[in-house]
Amino acid sequence: MQQTWSFPNNIPGKFAESVKRIIKAALNEVDPCKVVIANAGIKDDSVWAGNGHDQICFPAGRIKVAAFGKAALAMVFGLEQVMGDWIDKGIVVSKIKRSKYQLPADKYTVLFGSHPVPDGKSLNAARAVLAFLEECNKDDMIIFLISGGGSALLCLPEELLKLEDLQAVTSTLLACGASIQEMNKVRKHLDSVKGGKLAAAASKCRQVSLILSDVVDNSLSAIASGPTVPDSSTFSDAKAVLTKYKIWEEVPGIVMDFILDGISGKHLETIKEDHPVFHQASALIIASNRDAMLAAGRQARLEGFTVLLDEFPFTGEASQLGHELVQKARKLQHTAIESGRPACVIFGGESTVTLQGKGIGGRNLEAALGAVPALAEGRDEYLVTLATDGEDGPTDAAGACVTSDTLQAIVDHHHLDIGFALQNNDSYPILEKTGSLIKTGPTGTNVNDLILWFYYPQT
Repeated sequence: MQQTWSFPNNIPGKFAESVKRIIKAALNEVDPCKVVIANAGIKDDSVWAGNGHDQICFPAGRIKVAAFGKAALAMVFGLEQVMGDWIDKGIVVSKIKRSKYQLPADKYTVLFGSHPVPDGKSLNAARAVLAFLEECNKDDMIIFLISGGGSALLCLPEELLKLEDLQAVTSTLLACGASIQEMNKVRKHLDSVKGGKLAAAASKCRQVSLILSDVVDNSLSAIASGPTVPDSSTFSDAKAVLTKYKIWEEVPGIVMDFILDGISGKHLETIKEDHPVFHQASALIIASNRDAMLAAGRQARLEGFTVLLDEFPFTGEASQLGHELVQKARKLQHTAIESGRPACVIFGGESTVTLQGKGIGGRNLEAALGAVPALAEGRDEYLVTLATDGEDGPTDAAGACVTSDTLQAIVDHHHLDIGFALQNNDSYPILEKTGSLIKTGPTGTNVNDLILWFYYPQT
């Protein structure tokens, strides 16, 4: 995580330092390197992984590593700390090219893909990973380290399809407001490394997947499109998603034909639970959004706030979400507000954005901007939105902090219109002009988003 942050200037100094510490506590809790160190190791010539009831153990053998996703470099660096002498070699596919995590060049091949839309580098990375797995034998043990972003960073179209087809489908899905689970039901059926197919490619080996979750329900089959776990979705489910969002006829004709042929049984389905490979393959989630929420809550209490964690992950349209969460937070913390005590409500989840315009923004920025009118109805309230990977959509911001005074700040800037900005998906310029943006740089982790509501009465 970068040490130099650009933080909003619309927060009182003492409170701003508290908010920084709360955010850093949340990110530190899901630091991929630390999480892997805490959840993997060698004991009595066996590999162990996980904690508590979820812990698994395998004879070590010769260990090989395949890592992909936004947190890949950090996860491998952590594994090196606890298993370095046992690891024969590995392959890593990342989005981040500049990282503090340096791996032994004689042991690891490091490749880079594109995100959120795959490109030629993503194809080359997928081919390289498949070639790596083909070299493994029954005496090897594969440790997969998987994190969010893997769906785009590792991509190889099924036979008959081309990269351009997958790019078109991905872009259309990103724009329509589909959830990540829905998106991946489609992508798994068009890609030869998703939906358990990577596990099948390494079927000769014992396998363990350690996974950093970036989906709200922690569904193993949705994270990075579930390349190493069973998939229960079908070609019919893929078609249903495209139909639901009225984009069935917008995808390339060859994709439509491929899915229809899959429904009729002309193409193999994704890998199901009864496949023999899963007799010797295990998968564990080692960090999730909930862990970040709990850490933020602990730090917020140390900072003197009365804290509540919302038990229900948020979803839905980002532009409406901020307003809804402000109203919800007020109800949850009405007693603290009435008594004038500092209060905090912590929300976790992932919203969606339906692209209607060509502006600049991301789901966390839209949620923040959408909350501004609701915040203006109260006093001494703040809403902080944060993409835990440090990158909200195509912007250089992680999120934003908006306050009870942000609406007036927007009014003071002539020609700024919240409604128009949200309709045009153009939240970034307004939040930049009002000094509301939070910039952390890429954090190296990825466990969905956090939204924190604060009541901080001025004395």
